[in-house]
Amino acid sequence: MFLVYGKYLLNEEFFVNLYLRYGVALDLFLNSGLVSFYEIIESQPLIGFADYRRVHSTQYVDVLEKIHKTKTSLCGIPPEAVEFERVGVSGTLVATRVAIESKGFAYHIGGGYHHGMPDGPYSIDYCNDIAIALALLFENGFKRILYIDLDAHHPNGVQEIFRDENRILQVSIHCRTANVLGHHTYIGEKNSLGRIINIQIPRQTGDRVYMEILRAVMGSVVESYEPDAIFYQAGVDSYKGDSVGQLSLSLRCLYERDRLIALTFLGNVPFVAVLGGGYHPVKAPQAIVNTLAAFAGQDIIFDEQESKGFLSGGRGVRWYNSLCALLEPYMHLHRIEREEFYAQD
Repeated sequence: MFLVYGKYLLNEEFFVNLYLRYGVALDLFLNSGLVSFYEIIESQPLIGFADYRRVHSTQYVDVLEKIHKTKTSLCGIPPEAVEFERVGVSGTLVATRVAIESKGFAYHIGGGYHHGMPDGPYSIDYCNDIAIALALLFENGFKRILYIDLDAHHPNGVQEIFRDENRILQVSIHCRTANVLGHHTYIGEKNSLGRIINIQIPRQTGDRVYMEILRAVMGSVVESYEPDAIFYQAGVDSYKGDSVGQLSLSLRCLYERDRLIALTFLGNVPFVAVLGGGYHPVKAPQAIVNTLAAFAGQDIIFDEQESKGFLSGGRGVRWYNSLCALLEPYMHLHRIEREEFYAQD
């Protein structure tokens, strides 16, 4: 198993706050007892922009390259953003190459810019390292890739870039938004029809209903798809105290989420995981270490009590069963039959 980490040398406050959390996570990891399970790889030197051209338009990559060379903003894109994400792209590609070579698991503390569009930025994502890495998997002959995205937000950039691609099964469980293409009714088009699974869940869902949904979706994926490579966006911004995500999950739930993914999919195929979102200065680094513990098959390091959210009891069951009914035409999800599971709420 491999842990990839890149060095960030920036002074802009926003990006400093992001990469300081990566450093805190690495320090926690080094003192956690998990070191013996991972080989640590530094993702230097940084890549150029040729790799970006796998998925981004020539015109847009030319703009990013000019920003890098001149160190000045263009089209509203600050040079600090380009340099920050260049470190992230480098780390994700190193993790992908290591996973391919070892047919094993590689986790990158960073990356996960799933909003980046083919011809421009979206939100705070100025490129799309996930899409670049998936294109690298194509180049290495992989034809049945499973992309799981459990960040609190919909991976609209990855979906847009591969909206006509049948070599990937895209699965996202995310907080409900106004994004139409993140709605459960969008299942792809043309070659990708049936290869895109969007599960929108309400804000403040909480641990129990979230895990029931995850077990159902992952179970159906196992039944219907045998991937030859796996890419996992393991965002932790769905934590209950995160300033951006709004799913109200506990550290325990995030650990159980990642443990379920590991138990279900770890095997003899390349498995790449990246961080994605996670903005709580204390809890995000702890959640990262828990992710590494989960994939190493170890007990949770940073634990806390269950987060119930507001989708508890019968309401949660009814909402979940309604969602399953909507998804039945193209998925085989089980229904919650034991409503007494929630009775103690």
